Amino acid sequence: MEKVTRLNTRHTLTRLGFARRKMVTSWNKVKHDVHMVVTPKVMKEARRHFNCSTLEGAEIENQGGGGTVSNHWEKRVFENELMSGVTTQVFALSRMPKAEDMEWGKNLGCAFATKSCLTWIRMNPTNPYPFCTIHYEPR
Repeated sequence: MEKVTRLNTRHTLTRLGFARRKMVTSWNKVKHDVHMVVTPKVMKEARRHFNCSTLEGAEIENQGGGGTVSNHWEKRVFENELMSGVTTQVFALSRMPKAEDMEWGKNLGCAFATKSCLTWIRMNPTNPYPFCTIHYEPR
C-alpha cells in the first residue's frame, strides 16, 4: 500500500510542476545538454541546499525510460528525494516539495551540483563522500 501511495504522490507532483514546458535547456555547463527547473523558488532552494550562489536551477533527469527522462530530479544530484527517478528506495522529501530537509549533497557546493560523479570523486580523493566511503567502497 505504501508503494502505491508513493507512486500516486509522484504522479500528482508530476502533474503539478514537473513538466517539460516549465524547464529550460542550459549549454556549456557540462559536456551534455542539461535540462533544469529554473523557477525563482526552485533556484533559491537549490542554491541554499547545495550552498552554490551561482546555480541556475535544479537539474532534471536525462537517463532512464520515458517516464523518468525529463520528469524527475537528476538522480546523481538528488539521490533518493521523492521526485528523483527511482521507485524502489526509501524516499527522503527535501525542501523542494516543502517537506523535510535532504542530506544528499547538502552544502557540498557548486561542483557537486554540476559535475559528474567521477569528477567529484577525483576532486575529493581523500573523502569522496557521498559517492564512496573513505576506502572507495560504494556507500
